[in-house]
Amino acid sequence: MLALILSACSSTSSTPATPNVNQQTGTGATYTVATSAAVPGLQSNLGNPAGTIPTSGGFDISFVADGNYYLADRDTNGIDVINISTRKYTMLAGSGQFKGVNLANGNAAGPNGIFSVGTNLEMAGDGNSTMKVINTSTGAVVNTNSANTIVTNTTAQVGAPVGWKCSGAIGGTPGGTYQRADEGAWDSTDNIAMLVNDADCPPFATFYNTAVSTYPQVAQISFVGANNGAEQPSWDPTQDLFLIAIPTTVTNPGGEVDVINPKAPTVIASVFPEPANCQGNGTAIGPNEELFLGCSNQSTSQSLVILNATNGATVATIPGAGGCDEVWYNKGDNRFYAACSNNKVGGAGPIIAVVNAASPFNLIATIPTNTGAHSVAADATTNTLWVPMPGTNGINVYTHN
Repeated sequence: MLALILSACSSTSSTPATPNVNQQTGTGATYTVATSAAVPGLQSNLGNPAGTIPTSGGFDISFVADGNYYLADRDTNGIDVINISTRKYTMLAGSGQFKGVNLANGNAAGPNGIFSVGTNLEMAGDGNSTMKVINTSTGAVVNTNSANTIVTNTTAQVGAPVGWKCSGAIGGTPGGTYQRADEGAWDSTDNIAMLVNDADCPPFATFYNTAVSTYPQVAQISFVGANNGAEQPSWDPTQDLFLIAIPTTVTNPGGEVDVINPKAPTVIASVFPEPANCQGNGTAIGPNEELFLGCSNQSTSQSLVILNATNGATVATIPGAGGCDEVWYNKGDNRFYAACSNNKVGGAGPIIAVVNAASPFNLIATIPTNTGAHSVAADATTNTLWVPMPGTNGINVYTHN
């Protein structure tokens, strides 16, 4: 196979570099842009006319379900829907129903996280601590009452562990005003959705009954001791448990994974410390109870991490990438993907890290991206990879060998 070299680009520059998408590092895959799916109104989202990326605003989380690619798009104030087969934009779902861009305070912007809660039904968090359920066939918000219910944090800083500074760098005061609702996950067995407020102090999660058309709130838990928010949860269908990455806590400054029972929401006895000072953001469940973590630590020697989802044991540490946010497992090619927009390993700059989801769990490719490219999703039927690319006018769609 032709040896390929990764071109360097800065992860701190305010001007996005143009990636050379055909230059990669790795040992087992070549990724090529098949097309760029254009989205009306997305240009200002992904790069303003001056070519710089706003410190707040733009897009957030992306998701693949129902034969579509979904992007939580603050700039267009809705959910971009793109048909995967045709790679064509079809609609802006929930148009105008979110808070949109807030350059003064990204914790008040929305939409944020997005995930499936049924066929053509997506749940999204908004910047005023609300959730919305959108029918992505019609584009309508189908749960207006629940969507307009403000979720507030009632947990005060009482009996807090020594050293807890909460989320002061993000915003909020203990037991204080609400912030954005962000990432979530769906337990399709018990019909329970978990949505996380990452910027509150302390961060907290709200649980909703998705079997009822009004999506009532059924419980709330707080992550007391978390010092930098709470990030992407995953539902593990084998164990019927939620697992969520907490980037840093008083007890585990290098990060931990909390294990949550969805049927009676509480953090159960299992709390898994993260190795390698991972400070995990993204989580994804692999085929054999592997828990892949997107390590947010920006160390120049950072590794990615895979844990055993049942007991927290370290399965693998994978050198070559850090500064990551969203991650994805694609069963179609049995690979993990991590969007590492703040990567500094080897001076490579922003990348998508591609990891084999079977032993030896090695890094098989790195794809250069742009500053702010923190979102990734893949389709298991076509084995296409979808990456919103700051500084361009759309979403790069990759194919691979």
